[in-house]
Amino acid sequence: MTRIALLTTAIVTGLMVTTGANAFGGAQGSLERPSFAQIDTDGDGKVTAEEMQALPATMASERFKAADTDGDGKISKEELTAAMTQMRETRDAERAERMISRFDADKDGTVSEQEMLDGMGQGRKASPGERFIAMADTDKDGAVSEEEFAAAAERMEQRHARSDRDQKGRGGKGGWDGRDNDRMPFWRN
Repeated sequence: MTRIALLTTAIVTGLMVTTGANAFGGAQGSLERPSFAQIDTDGDGKVTAEEMQALPATMASERFKAADTDGDGKISKEELTAAMTQMRETRDAERAERMISRFDADKDGTVSEQEMLDGMGQGRKASPGERFIAMADTDKDGAVSEEEFAAAAERMEQRHARSDRDQKGRGGKGGWDGRDNDRMPFWRN
């Protein structure tokens, strides 16, 4: 019963956090997951449902204080803009670092055009072209006709429209890090 209550709390918290994140410019970088100690506010070595429920407010309060640079207890348009800009810059820098790490085969801290081309599709079972053919080639002749292409484009458009409606219903556009169909983890705020 306790596990169900904690799981339910985590899910509800994740949904609440998704909406709150957009108030300060969207989700943050992947390294901002709270530590166990931050969630376990009474320090008893256990995370309770009450502590999980308090997490979004705690994180929002911390963000509010960080954004309120003049300390007047209110956030001006300028303060909010600066906070949102800083969060985006942090997120973009983390994304760039991940991309360099992924593509930089010679580990010189840069990515050459050849390294980028060599790294595309890295870690995937099939290339993007192979995945597209497998998805769109409904008659399984190994090629995509104009009709199959149009049908695949329509399916993708419908899926994208559903995804947009789903994301807008939760207050967002795109996933927690800007990629479509990603779901924001419960610790995001």
